[in-house]
Amino acid sequence: MLHLPDFDIVETLYVSHQSLVLLVKRSLDQKLMVVKYLNYDFPDSRLYYRFRNEYENLKKAETDGVVKAYNLEKVGNSLAIYMEYIGKLSLKQFVEQSSIGWQQTLNIAIQLAEALRGVHARNVIHKDLGPANVIFQPETQELRIIDFGLSTDLSQEKINAQVATQIEGTLEYLSPEQTGRMNRTLDYRSDIYSLGATLYFLFLGRPPFTNTDPAELVHAHLAQKPVPLHKLDPQIPPILSQIVERLMEKSPEDRYQSIEGLLIDLRTCVSRIQDDRIESFPIATCDVSSHLNIPEKLYGRRTAIDQLLEIYDRVTRGQTEMTLVAGSSGIGKTSIIQELKNTLQLENRVYFSAGKFDQFQRDIPYRGIIQALNGVIKQILASPKAELEQWRDIFNNTLQTNGKVITDVMPQLELIVGKQPELSEIGPIEEKNRFHHSLQSFFSTLTWGKRVLILFLDDLQWSDLPSLHLLESLIVNPDQNHLMIIGSYRDNEISESHPLQQMLRTIATQSEMISQIKLESLSEHDIFEFIQDTLFLTDDESWMIATVLAEKTHGNPFFMIQILKAFHRHNLIWFDLEARKWQFDLKKIKQSDITDNVVDLMVSKITSLPGDVIETLSAAACIGNEFNLGLLASIFDRTLPDINQMLLLSIKEGIILPLDEQYKYTGAVGAKQIKY
Repeated sequence: MLHLPDFDIVETLYVSHQSLVLLVKRSLDQKLMVVKYLNYDFPDSRLYYRFRNEYENLKKAETDGVVKAYNLEKVGNSLAIYMEYIGKLSLKQFVEQSSIGWQQTLNIAIQLAEALRGVHARNVIHKDLGPANVIFQPETQELRIIDFGLSTDLSQEKINAQVATQIEGTLEYLSPEQTGRMNRTLDYRSDIYSLGATLYFLFLGRPPFTNTDPAELVHAHLAQKPVPLHKLDPQIPPILSQIVERLMEKSPEDRYQSIEGLLIDLRTCVSRIQDDRIESFPIATCDVSSHLNIPEKLYGRRTAIDQLLEIYDRVTRGQTEMTLVAGSSGIGKTSIIQELKNTLQLENRVYFSAGKFDQFQRDIPYRGIIQALNGVIKQILASPKAELEQWRDIFNNTLQTNGKVITDVMPQLELIVGKQPELSEIGPIEEKNRFHHSLQSFFSTLTWGKRVLILFLDDLQWSDLPSLHLLESLIVNPDQNHLMIIGSYRDNEISESHPLQQMLRTIATQSEMISQIKLESLSEHDIFEFIQDTLFLTDDESWMIATVLAEKTHGNPFFMIQILKAFHRHNLIWFDLEARKWQFDLKKIKQSDITDNVVDLMVSKITSLPGDVIETLSAAACIGNEFNLGLLASIFDRTLPDINQMLLLSIKEGIILPLDEQYKYTGAVGAKQIKY
């Protein structure tokens, strides 16, 4: 039984495998409070940090409309958060138990939007907004947003795809990008989508999508539009349907960009109520974000995307093809592959996975290919049980006695095929040939039933010879089908005698199924469109900024983004809250001495960090382009929370990106740029 010194437990409000929420009474003054207890006798460091992070973000987000956190205390070997108590009725329960009209709902919607505006103003993203996570007091009409267990104070976060049942958050109110299947970074606009789904529930008493199967629910958020409110309840004015529909647009760029813009429209609705109607008006006319949101759409790459889609179409008909995407660092090679993945995300029977070759790990044969294949195995493991049994039979029939060759480098495959028999001992040359043959056979199994396998192999300029030989054999193999291999490389870093060029020439003599895409710098018009979508300036103002960026970046997309962020960081570009528009100082922008070299710019950001952070990044760079947080903690003999806190500034500066428990250097910055 949990014992809380100086408190009496009144009632258990909520229990899960991770937390216990209690209503308690303080002995000193009989004051009621809520205690959220980390429900483990000995929580590991990851859970410990996450719970502490919840408390810190709750304190940071403290504003009207957010539950107040009093303190965080150690209870036994675990932790407890003490919070204010205003009631135990959630907004979900209130709506389900009450019958209220759309006008009262509109007032609640305004209050909830104001509360979320306060959270975002303090640079916190909630990530699990829904009617069950809002406490509502009917007598006073007060509400409080609760449960900041998934919240983050990072401006952007990358979410990896998970099995639908393992996605964190409440599925009915989750944004498309939070499913990990949009290949988009998550920012505060994810909360804006969840707010739209929550308002949908408030007005109708049901979520926008009522699918009970988690996978179908995820698909609905990605691909389906909810039925407009007024179509299901004719009493609801159509203008409210328009507002909620805009909140729930699939692409973040198409949603409301600010809570302030939404509030202006909601308050306009209140002012125009007449005879239970609201006169229609243009929405989102004052909706400009005060955040510097970098659009994740591509500019000037339509031809390249179309070429990749044409190749994909041929592969679906049985071809095996390889295409090479060439260009300098930061030109956008990875971005167009991500756009292809985004386009194909809802295609059935397609496995899309990526691997990356590392400059300092070229001595590990097949590294990038095996990394990509491990990603395919993870996707297969998410298949229904009956399909997994089919996979087991196919793998075992194909690999036969050589199964351990593959499971030694892809341990997760054992979850499908089981423990494999030991291999017979043979000479080193024979062993090398056996591995190569087994890997090639493994590829042939992955496209059974006309499945399409798409592998993206990044940084081929650092690939090893065995990998190149395997790729060559796959492309010219007449028995291999439905396989699309996309490789990217920095063409300014290889010569005609480079093994990659030699492989391409060899394949070209034996197969026509190979092509190249050369990415050039962005045009000034592409940059103009980017500026318009980012800063919402007039045409003349956008051209002014675009011309300067074109001169300073030579049309390199990554550098263009970094230098625009640098302008913002140095207050050469800023958001005017009173005028609700972006402003800039063109003279100072032109005179700025911000470096014209993307690597120098990133290195200058790194060297401006505190010394202990630089030391941590230096060790991470030695691990590789991607590094595990646990390994880094072991190197420094520190806890995971300590190391995570150490890296937080680097994440906020955009030097590294969090990928679950993995972190990686971004863009043109790699291990070779970390020099101290």
